[in-house]
Amino acid sequence: MIYSNNWLPHESSNTDPNSKPIVAGSGPFTNELGQADLSGNVLIRSWRTSANAKYFLIFFILIWDTLIVFMFKSALNGPVTVNHTHYASMKEAVNRDPTAYVFLMFPIAGFIMTYMTIAFWINKTVVRVDLNNNLNVERGPLPWPLLKPVFINKSEIKKFFVQMYCAYRQNNMPVSAYRVIAQNNEGKEMIIERGLKSYDDARILEQWLEKKLSIQAVEG
Repeated sequence: MIYSNNWLPHESSNTDPNSKPIVAGSGPFTNELGQADLSGNVLIRSWRTSANAKYFLIFFILIWDTLIVFMFKSALNGPVTVNHTHYASMKEAVNRDPTAYVFLMFPIAGFIMTYMTIAFWINKTVVRVDLNNNLNVERGPLPWPLLKPVFINKSEIKKFFVQMYCAYRQNNMPVSAYRVIAQNNEGKEMIIERGLKSYDDARILEQWLEKKLSIQAVEG
């Protein structure tokens, strides 16, 4: 995944907090009851994509995994050809020619895609501010190693800000998304949430964090 270090037009050297827009509504976020009420100390965002995208992913994974199962079932018990050499089974091919291990890439890819599809379907990001002004960000129920959990106290946070980045490329053109970042007093940056479709969605999370932790809105 390619990221851009270019700041949004909203984030300039101007430190006037009044220049930051106030965005109404709840965007993609809910409370613990699934309601569009962000007055509490817990904010939740479901990872679910559009219905069409979800169904396409499931359809693709079912076809991929089915083909892999049939392919390996046949290969394990029947003849295979690796590097123009015929073997009685895949087991024999692997024992005699280590390059046959390349076939393992297909089930590994299937496992990864299946895991990601299930995660995008059921996972949620939970942002919580407790009574001691600790900020806790967790993602689950499936572990997601690409994003680390966040646990930090208000006293350690310098500011929050929104950043635009290139989420992926489509037809050789970058497709942008937005992420909300916390910067601590030492300058270290931690991703609170990413993959937000619009600046307004990211700003809703940013202003919620600023309000709950009483942190002044600072540009850039």
